Amino acid sequence: RRCGDFRGVCRVIRKEAASLVLEGRSQTLGEWILCLPEDLRAGDPWLLYWTGVCSRMRDPAESRAAFERSFDLFSRTGEEAGAFLSWSGIVDAILFEWNDFRPLDRWIDWLDRRVAEGAAFPSAEVEARVSASMSGALLRRRPHHPEIRAWVDRALSASRAAGDGNLRLRSMVRAANHHHWTGDRAAASLALEEIRLLSRSPTVSPGHAILGMSLEASTLLWAEADTAGALRIVSEGLDAARRLGASQWDHLFFAAGAYAALLAGDGKAAGEYLGKVKAALPASRRFAECQYDHLCAWHHLLRGDPKGAAAHAGRALANAEAAGAVFPEILCRLAAANIAEGRGEREEAKALLLGVGDRIRSSGNRMFEFMERLTAARIAFGSGDESGGFSALREGMTLGRVQEYVNLFWWWEPEAMTRLCIKALEAGIEKEYVLGLIRKNRLVPDPSAPDLEMWPWPVKVYTLGRFSLIADGKVLPVARKTRQKPLLLLKALIALGGREVPEERLAEVLWPDADGDLAHQSLAKTLERLREMLGDDRAVLLRDGRLTLNNRHCWVDVWELERTLGRADAARKVGAHAPDGGEISRLAERAIALYRGTFLFGETFCSCIVTYRERLRSKFLRTVVQGGRHWEKAEEWEKAIACYQKGLEVDHVSEDMYRSLISCNVRMGRAAEAHAIYQRCCKTLTTVLGVSPSPDLQAILTSAPPAPAPVRKLSVPVA
Repeated sequence: RRCGDFRGVCRVIRKEAASLVLEGRSQTLGEWILCLPEDLRAGDPWLLYWTGVCSRMRDPAESRAAFERSFDLFSRTGEEAGAFLSWSGIVDAILFEWNDFRPLDRWIDWLDRRVAEGAAFPSAEVEARVSASMSGALLRRRPHHPEIRAWVDRALSASRAAGDGNLRLRSMVRAANHHHWTGDRAAASLALEEIRLLSRSPTVSPGHAILGMSLEASTLLWAEADTAGALRIVSEGLDAARRLGASQWDHLFFAAGAYAALLAGDGKAAGEYLGKVKAALPASRRFAECQYDHLCAWHHLLRGDPKGAAAHAGRALANAEAAGAVFPEILCRLAAANIAEGRGEREEAKALLLGVGDRIRSSGNRMFEFMERLTAARIAFGSGDESGGFSALREGMTLGRVQEYVNLFWWWEPEAMTRLCIKALEAGIEKEYVLGLIRKNRLVPDPSAPDLEMWPWPVKVYTLGRFSLIADGKVLPVARKTRQKPLLLLKALIALGGREVPEERLAEVLWPDADGDLAHQSLAKTLERLREMLGDDRAVLLRDGRLTLNNRHCWVDVWELERTLGRADAARKVGAHAPDGGEISRLAERAIALYRGTFLFGETFCSCIVTYRERLRSKFLRTVVQGGRHWEKAEEWEKAIACYQKGLEVDHVSEDMYRSLISCNVRMGRAAEAHAIYQRCCKTLTTVLGVSPSPDLQAILTSAPPAPAPVRKLSVPVA
């Protein structure tokens, strides 16, 4: 350089450039190139190419401009290797810029044409670089491209053959994304493991290693929901970036941290990470802003701020569309549709979802298809379209079971996913898979929701007709002598309402002869044993001297029955709205299924048990009668008879039940059955109460044909 031999410097640069880049000395190479005269740099395509390489990580926009000039010069001279490498540099710069991916279309089309014309790559290295870039371009802009899997596989094999660790890492990240999206879990897991190794390999440049770790953290989150593992990588990546003095990718690590915090339900940590994301966002990077608003929308949603969530979701979608990022735009649409549905804006939700399913299926993205089907089910149920809702729910849950998806609920308030799981269990849709989803995601239903017996509660207690205790899905033996006192505590707690029961009241019931201190100590010890038996301290809460059986942790059959009977009472009130005229009858059927017998049959140690038992019995019978009346009006005689028969099982001296049974059989023309029921009524009332049936029962029978006389077998004499 001192002697002015710039041509000689150019020759040295061309010879040593690749080695310098591999050694991580791109800055040195860039300084050499900048020492050359401007006219020499502008007219030499290889100098332009290496200029682009040196600035790729630091300034993708500047890098892209250099690659585009080198591409033009190489194309004019017909230098294939240079043109292909410049093409790869342009595509990578667009991808690294995180701003607008739409310009990729031109370059995808160019390579498609060259491949169709039969163009061959001049070397294994060129093939590796072009294949890696093409797979990245297709994932961002044309995930439905028919050759996308071929390009992903080609990038992997070619990068291995070329022995370039940086290329292998980039190819592996894109392969992991593709495999996860299309449902190839085995290939995706292998790719993720190789990403872990390559990101820490000396064959990978520090800049690529940092970028690889950021992608590893985000992949670990959405693929495996490993929040702890992802946060370790975030910390490791940020430390490496600080040592290198490269802060341009900090926003990716902070975004991964926010994602992990949101998955873990830690709103405070998520807010702190999002503040760091905003501060680190590169200027005028639409896709980076899309990611930020996407995460902010999720944060606002989980904080109970749907209005704020909708505002951020709208900005995220607008930026995704402006950036031309196909899958992120679809994900933003799913997010916005779920938020709109949650706000009751169902027409808006439907509009956002319109056509999305077809786009997803054409791309083969199984992950997004799963989310789209569940979103469609949620919107359909919210609109009153039960048939459409169950159809979409069945498709989604079946796909989820096949693909083993357990954590792809980025845009679900827990309550929304819980409601869908309840619907699936009610309809018998993929029961075991749904139960696994509930446990994995720790979903907890609203205790006031109906029909929750099938939910995988940590504790279930059956008190009607039998006493049975199930903890963590296993039936606990209740006959052991050592468990009797804790079980009596549980029974007394339920009989006294189960909520906010004073310690003194329970001690009085269980230790009536003990003094205050001794009774209190006995209760404390018995409570400890009960919690140990149930397997979790959260099952029974003690606060301010009052005990509560936690209804977010425990299901009790009598509580479910009480809720059912309460809804039936509400439906019977004057002015109550029964949506289809059969609400009471449906509730009666559910009550009959729950009422398997007397509450805590045989237990008399607590007077409150007897009181509660009789009150429950009376409410149950009232609901059963009302259900039977509905079926009589609908002329569904068999269903009405089933209601009244269940009523007689509970109250075998109820004239009302006998009267209704006789009437139903008369209307069906079953004279023999009607007379038989009347005779049973006479016998029962006379034996138990010493009274005869009311005259009106006899009057009902007069409208029926007489019961046929028993057929007597005649003895014929033998001749």
